[in-house]
Amino acid sequence: MSRVTFSSNLTVDHAVSLPEFQNNYGQTADGTSSWGDKGNLTDYDNVGNWFGNGITAINSLTFQTGNDKMQTYFSYANTRGTGIVDSNKLQKHNITFRETASFFNDRLKLDGNASLMTQTIRNTPAGGGYYLNPLVGLYSFPRGADLAPYAENFEVFDTDRNMNLQNWYTKNEDGSFSEWDQNPYWIKNRVTNKSKRYRALASISANIKATDWLSIQARGNVDYVSDKFDNKMYASTAANIAGKNDETGLPITDAMYGRMNKTSKYMVISWPCSTKPLVIFPSMPH
Repeated sequence: MSRVTFSSNLTVDHAVSLPEFQNNYGQTADGTSSWGDKGNLTDYDNVGNWFGNGITAINSLTFQTGNDKMQTYFSYANTRGTGIVDSNKLQKHNITFRETASFFNDRLKLDGNASLMTQTIRNTPAGGGYYLNPLVGLYSFPRGADLAPYAENFEVFDTDRNMNLQNWYTKNEDGSFSEWDQNPYWIKNRVTNKSKRYRALASISANIKATDWLSIQARGNVDYVSDKFDNKMYASTAANIAGKNDETGLPITDAMYGRMNKTSKYMVISWPCSTKPLVIFPSMPH
């Protein structure tokens, strides 16, 4: 008997609870913060305009077939997502395959499975704190002022340096930007990151019923993981974080794990797959 199954799931995320902001006191005299003179302020929705709707779509397909001696299972799943900040994106693929079989009147049973996963995440949001957190500049932007000009023109061309630089209402005396108060739209578009993960898992087991009182089982598995992370900070990002020029980093981590087990009714032997046996655990018959 064979069976094919398809499923689809769609999730929508929305920021439903945002901080409350006062609209009684506007900018200070130098225009760098709120709590200046009291007055009638235009209530610009600077914070609400920052967040959008996050969408995650998952589609999966499975195929199953077999009889009383052999069974086959295959599945594929695709995940695509966009966060409530639209620069945050996810793409993920999962493939799983499993085969089981029995021979010689069920005296020999084999079971093998493998799964592959690739995942790419772009522009993971800051986990909190002040540095490179766009919410700091967003929430501290002076009340009564419109953030739209800084959103539409988060960078401006500098003729002296012949390049686009960050555009923001506050600067240090030397022309650089504070490490904690930067244009949130600059951070979203010019402080970017991309992480990639590749993972492969495979396992196989064989069980032999030698006699009515003795069975032998051998098992092996491997787990391979590779992570790559690419981080970019364009020139004019706060210098004490990114340096005076742009910065790019690409750390790579690889790891591989494996273990094999051999089991009989009276003894279990376990060892990592690339070395000699490490541990022997004898067990008394019941």
